[in-house]
Amino acid sequence: MNERIERLGAVATRLLFENGDVKVWEMDVPSGARFPHHHHSLEYLFYVIAPAILTVSRHGVDPYEVDARERALYFYPGDKSETFLNNGPGPYREVLVELKRMPRADQKPLSFMKCEALIGQKPKPGIIRIVENDRITVSETMIKAETEAIVAHPRDAVTYVIEGARMGIAEHHNGARGSHAGVSDREEERPAGGVYWEPAGTSRKLRNLGPAAYRQLTVELK
Repeated sequence: MNERIERLGAVATRLLFENGDVKVWEMDVPSGARFPHHHHSLEYLFYVIAPAILTVSRHGVDPYEVDARERALYFYPGDKSETFLNNGPGPYREVLVELKRMPRADQKPLSFMKCEALIGQKPKPGIIRIVENDRITVSETMIKAETEAIVAHPRDAVTYVIEGARMGIAEHHNGARGSHAGVSDREEERPAGGVYWEPAGTSRKLRNLGPAAYRQLTVELK
């Protein structure tokens, strides 16, 4: 990496989680503010939580606008530098996941893609697979208050909490519950902005114990 790139800022507002496979960031830019010039060296994706009209500036390219709408999902191959201005009336927020795990010889690198399938729709209970490609599967899970869902991860995955709640969590092992029927193994707060690494083979029954819906975004690595 050259000296100029090393001097550039972080790719998002705050780093929430990092291991050998991913980095998970949160972007939070006030209305009228400019996010500093930064360089993306890794493949990445981002999911819009709070929308805005962004004016993006890149070297050698005329500034252009991006209408980053709530629940839109973007994929980028990385190796680009940019800065952007939030022209929206409120803060712009997104969760950004960088892929540190390199593609295998039989996998294609990520290319630019935008998915707007969920724009304008209210979240619905259950698990929605948003996008699947050669590298990853991205899904959104919503669990209404006092209901439950089984969430399984056949491959390594990372989960970001969009709307938090107190959850009852029961582990599954080889198809069997780790506790007696009707009793959760444990209870824990899963706050908005929380990040959880899910090793391959993880399977849990999640019960929403709170008064409001729980929602999470999961990126599964292939």
